[in-house]
Amino acid sequence: MKTSILFMLLLVSFNSFSQEQTRPFEKANTIIIYHHLDTETAFDEMYKLLVENGYFVIEANDRFHFLVTEEVYKGSRSLAIKARVVKNKVILGGTYGFNKATFRPSETNNDRIAFDKLNEIAKKFPEGSITYSMQ
Repeated sequence: MKTSILFMLLLVSFNSFSQEQTRPFEKANTIIIYHHLDTETAFDEMYKLLVENGYFVIEANDRFHFLVTEEVYKGSRSLAIKARVVKNKVILGGTYGFNKATFRPSETNNDRIAFDKLNEIAKKFPEGSITYSMQ
């Protein structure tokens, strides 16, 4: 729980010193979905998307609007997703084994595979526009 709260605080604070781009770039490890929903609806939509895509939410804090999934095995490693809803955006990150889900040039790189899974979920968010960042 403490690590989840720390992660969420870092996700909120990273935005002040990172740049966002509309296309994935090497070492991008955070996906930001901008939306026009109210915070509670966006939180519910993200929860629903995670469950529909086979992830079990082990922590859902509707006061601070963050979600953490149980690790789901994808190949030989496990992917855990963390999402935070802040006003008009959803911030997505994840870990794959001991590494962060990160965009890499090679499509067979495990970090890239994990990043692509996050990106698939982000693209399913209703009426959202996606940007990418490195924290």
